[in-house]
Amino acid sequence: MFKDPSVPVFSIARFLYTQNPFYLIGTMLVLFGLQQSLGREPQLATNGLLTALLTGYTFFLAGIAAVVIRWGQIWDDARTILLVIVLMFFMLSASLDVHLVTEPVSGTLLLALSLALSIALSEGLLRGLRIHLAPRYRLPYYLLLTLLFVYPAVPAWLAQFGLVEARPWVLFAFPWLAGAALLSLLPAARAPAKTEPASGTPWKWPYFPWSLFVYLSIGIAIRSWWLTISFEPASGQDAYFRPYFLLPICLAWSALVLEIGRTRASRGALVAGMLLPLAGLAMAFPGPGASPVEVAFLGNLSAMLGSPAQLAVGSMLAFYAWTWLRGVRAAEGFLILVGLMASLIGRDTLDWNSLSSPQALPLAAVAAGLTAVAAIDRSTWRALAAGILICGGLRYAPLPITGADAWFWQWHAPAVALLALTTLLNDDLAKWLRQIAWRAAPAMGLIAALIYPWALPQLSVGSLSLFLALLLATSAALWLKQREPPQLAAVVMTLAANGLAHFPMLYRLIGKSALAAGLPWLAVGLTVVLVALGISLAKMGIWHSARKCLMRLNMALGGSVDKAT
Repeated sequence: MFKDPSVPVFSIARFLYTQNPFYLIGTMLVLFGLQQSLGREPQLATNGLLTALLTGYTFFLAGIAAVVIRWGQIWDDARTILLVIVLMFFMLSASLDVHLVTEPVSGTLLLALSLALSIALSEGLLRGLRIHLAPRYRLPYYLLLTLLFVYPAVPAWLAQFGLVEARPWVLFAFPWLAGAALLSLLPAARAPAKTEPASGTPWKWPYFPWSLFVYLSIGIAIRSWWLTISFEPASGQDAYFRPYFLLPICLAWSALVLEIGRTRASRGALVAGMLLPLAGLAMAFPGPGASPVEVAFLGNLSAMLGSPAQLAVGSMLAFYAWTWLRGVRAAEGFLILVGLMASLIGRDTLDWNSLSSPQALPLAAVAAGLTAVAAIDRSTWRALAAGILICGGLRYAPLPITGADAWFWQWHAPAVALLALTTLLNDDLAKWLRQIAWRAAPAMGLIAALIYPWALPQLSVGSLSLFLALLLATSAALWLKQREPPQLAAVVMTLAANGLAHFPMLYRLIGKSALAAGLPWLAVGLTVVLVALGISLAKMGIWHSARKCLMRLNMALGGSVDKAT
């Protein structure tokens, strides 16, 4: 059967009728028409006609909203109109940039007048239409409006005081101040659902009032871009605005969404709040610059504050640290990952191809944090992660030793530290690793004593002796943790390995005597005889006797009886 072709058309028509996006579409066409009419003639743009027309059109939309709500109760259409009025506030602010550049005094007065009109119109609509915007939302709304209309005067007046060099920093600071203003919504985000006041509208939370601030954030992002065009000589493609300017707004919304998720027990909001900063990180690699103006700004930014990637990573570390302190457990993993990312980012990191070699300082900072948390929570996995990072940092950090000894300790110090770590903690992972550690210590000692003197002839005697001594101390600590005969046997074997390590030295001394010519045969012969002695002792039951002796020794030292017996 064939579907009625009129069904899709009817669905689209019904959607357009219900949502009525034509207020927004019509406003966009009006703005484009004003730009075509007045934007091409500088005299028309500066004579105040554009500002007057935008103001008149804004009040015209406010009148439509009043009619639609008070007499028609068409709340869906009214929501679109009110949000378009907020858009017009941004256009009104942007239309005054040319006045600020040419006549800062009159431009500043016009900004103040426009701010007063915007606040008065907003307040009139809220009161006249009986829309209740709680103080926790109203104050941040007026704060953002104030920033929108007051801040553009700052870069305009810099030229009057001979501070043109500071203008790029002022423009760069605008989205940071906007992000701080958005954070004034934190009390609203933390408010429980039961304390949410009625809005006097059929709009449900969070569509009202949070959609208002979404529109404001979009407008601030556009305004951040337009400020760099209005107040810098370069414009169009040569403007140095890039998406990384908007990082603070992204982080501010991350904090707000996260707090909403915590308060409302929304897993989706929590996940979105944790992942949203990653979008800011993706914006922090603008490349080396597409124009001389952008190259110069990136150079100054990297020299004064750091590369965009450094600023992003630093801000994300602060955000996830705050999130972790707020009790979000997943933030610890993000902190570790971003900290590792920080070790690959330097002042010259402008894209993914300019990542630096791992830096020891960020790795050490992450390792120190993990160590502190591991000590507080008695957590083995955190201690292991810290140890891995420390070892990784040592691979790139200058060491006081060189040559074979440096290579030896880079690989063997982590192994000894891992064995020792199992003696300090007592969670399930530590207990499992301890069962491996007490067996591994004597095995490593015997390998080091019998093989390393021949396989690593350049290794100093001091390094080998210190390594075996550390293994012996670790093996003894493992026995003290459990005090059982198998662990004591491991101590004895590790002690024997320390003794065996001196035989190569004895072999070399004998090699300088009169026995040097036949020394290899003598050594092999004695080794075979010792093997034969071991076989004879086994036939005599020496191993059973040795086990009993070991158990008595373990008891005498305050240990326990072997569970196997």
